Amino acid sequence: MDPITIIAIVTGLLIARFLIFIENAFEKILNPILSLIGLNSSTGPLKVKISKRDQCLELAIENKGNTKARLAAIEVIDGKGKKSFPL
Repeated sequence: MDPITIIAIVTGLLIARFLIFIENAFEKILNPILSLIGLNSSTGPLKVKISKRDQCLELAIENKGNTKARLAAIEVIDGKGKKSFPL
């Protein structure tokens, strides 16, 4: 490899690392402020429990974190590959 290629790769990696650092810093600064009005950028861990009833599976999702989580959608794919959205 020629030196220009090496310099370009190193520069690209440094810029990517800098942008990741800035994004994490903004998240740490803004998350406590935005959580006061109910906007969060992350949720806590989710606990999933599956139980079987006859030919159906029951899925229970519990939020174990200290922030509210809202379920957006559940996609179900049956044995034939057909997709459905039960919620």
